[in-house]
Amino acid sequence: MSVDIFAEIKDSPHARRLKFEVWLGNAFYGNGAILKKYARLPWWVPLKFHTQHGVKFFSLAEEGDIKKQLSFYLPKDNNTPFLIFNKREAEFLRARLGNRTNIQVIGAPIIYLDPYIEGTKKSLPDLEKKGTIAFPSKGTHYSNVVTDYTEYADMLDALPEKFKPIKVCMYYLDRERGKDKPFLEKGFEVVDNGKLLSQDFLQKFYYNTLSAEYSTSNDLLSSPVFYSIYSGLKFFEYGPNVKYEQLINDKHSFYAKEREMSQKISLYHFPIEEVEDYQKMKRIADLELGLDYKLSPAQLRKFILKELNLSFLSKHIRKNIRTLYHGMVS
Repeated sequence: MSVDIFAEIKDSPHARRLKFEVWLGNAFYGNGAILKKYARLPWWVPLKFHTQHGVKFFSLAEEGDIKKQLSFYLPKDNNTPFLIFNKREAEFLRARLGNRTNIQVIGAPIIYLDPYIEGTKKSLPDLEKKGTIAFPSKGTHYSNVVTDYTEYADMLDALPEKFKPIKVCMYYLDRERGKDKPFLEKGFEVVDNGKLLSQDFLQKFYYNTLSAEYSTSNDLLSSPVFYSIYSGLKFFEYGPNVKYEQLINDKHSFYAKEREMSQKISLYHFPIEEVEDYQKMKRIADLELGLDYKLSPAQLRKFILKELNLSFLSKHIRKNIRTLYHGMVS
């Protein structure tokens, strides 16, 4: 199964620019663009590191699954940094890998969205927050969600009135596969945040959460759990058990297995009875997203630039000169 994620954004002005990245994973969900903007650097500055692109619990994975995950994330060059969200996972990987990998903690890209968040708050100062935004477990290019979403829609509809109205934020692949139908039939608003390579994905995530007071998911390992809490929402776990069918068995196959076990292996639980204890969940989210390791704009700019040198830059530009030219004029 061949996946062409560039075809999904072929009409985007960013499509050519993303091919200039050293590692395409840095462009997932616009993470690299967020870091560059925060550091006040132009788009064409390459990022010579690999960035964790969503919440990951490497320390909870089984041995074989860890290897599959790391085969995607780890740079081939041991000197190239692998940036992850928090201290616990960094210590786990350092203990496992020894000195073979340059692992550093700077926190999650979403905590570097400050300029956008502050600007949005100022533009919508009187927005009333009410109801719930639900984040069902998501499919991938390699796995299909077979969770009973009709049951999920019924469960959301049965929530007490204080959790209404219901908005459902789904992954774009699930909407393309028609998974949104049971929610639409209930009259729920259904939204998404864009594609895997959409450079405003996390901005849309934040915007979609703005009108809600609560958030919920049936996948306790998913990024929206912690991102929504960071965005100011009170989270509770809710929904039917996660179920998947594998579309292809490769290094990505761990994802479906891991998510089906999320209720059992999660470090945290957020019962609906404790939904008003926002400070408790905020401490958890801040820990997972590495808020204590957040860099200032100047610190991040220095970190990005120190990984580059003239030899690397000249080779990278020569290799990608056509991409660079088209990106400049687009």
